[in-house]
Amino acid sequence: MKKSSRGLALFALAGAALLAASCGGGNDTPSGSTPPGGGSAQVTPTPTSTPVPTATPAPAFGFSCGLGPGPGSGEGCPRETANFTDQVNAAIDLLGQQQPQIFDFNDTRGAGGWRVLSIGAYVTGVVRNMEKQGFCATWDGEELQVKNSNDFNDQYHILLSSGHVRRGDGQYRATCSPAAFPKSSGVPGQVPGCSLPGSRELACGREPSSRYYTDIEWAIDELIRTRPELFDLNDTQPGTNWPMARDGNAYHQGLITVLAQRGYCGRFDGIEIQVKKVNDFNEQFDVHLASGYVRRGEGIYRSSCYPAAF
Repeated sequence: MKKSSRGLALFALAGAALLAASCGGGNDTPSGSTPPGGGSAQVTPTPTSTPVPTATPAPAFGFSCGLGPGPGSGEGCPRETANFTDQVNAAIDLLGQQQPQIFDFNDTRGAGGWRVLSIGAYVTGVVRNMEKQGFCATWDGEELQVKNSNDFNDQYHILLSSGHVRRGDGQYRATCSPAAFPKSSGVPGQVPGCSLPGSRELACGREPSSRYYTDIEWAIDELIRTRPELFDLNDTQPGTNWPMARDGNAYHQGLITVLAQRGYCGRFDGIEIQVKKVNDFNEQFDVHLASGYVRRGEGIYRSSCYPAAF
């Protein structure tokens, strides 16, 4: 029961990078296939094209709970008897119908243990569906927290380290009395020049493809063309034509300015560029090598966060 953080949520579905739907210059998210029959979760989602997210800001999960903050510490929570297992699995089943593209129904671990292609979309979708059932819910970085009063909350481990939905007896982990969430951590302020309000992520993960990669590559080309003074064009990464960036901060800020021409909000977090067009999600890109050279290629895409992380 750890605090939510980008690092915790990136617990590596290595080799099976997570995500993507189509929006603003990337590849489409592959649709999930129909789940097999039988088991506790029988869902036959109709294949659909990936919906384009609206510009509606995503809610601040963990702060929309009408019960208010839980007074518990979250420490010493024993494993007792699960109170909300059926409702948690119903939320997962519904998400399989709502967003089949974020699952691979042909790659399973047990009944209904579908492989998750987008950690962030999965976690956020389950939280939303729990809220629709009248519960307060959030994600602490490892487990789903659920309550319907401040007397207690249950903890559920709904994602295996292999990247599959977790069901069965091991899904329920503990009960905290009194309830131990939400904890106030605030929402970031609005980024200067961005029309969207600040947002806080629940979970992040690398997905199968990026929606914004093509525009990031375009922005690098455009910045080199229009601001050549930011680069040493005679000093390139060996074996590539990637130039040295004279000033890393100026390079990142320049990219953010260029991307604004295509409707992006951007922020440099000190390591990666964060970009978004809506608050439903953002993508993270590492466009600068430690050696100082510009970084390019599909490896620059690092992860997607839901809701947006800034």
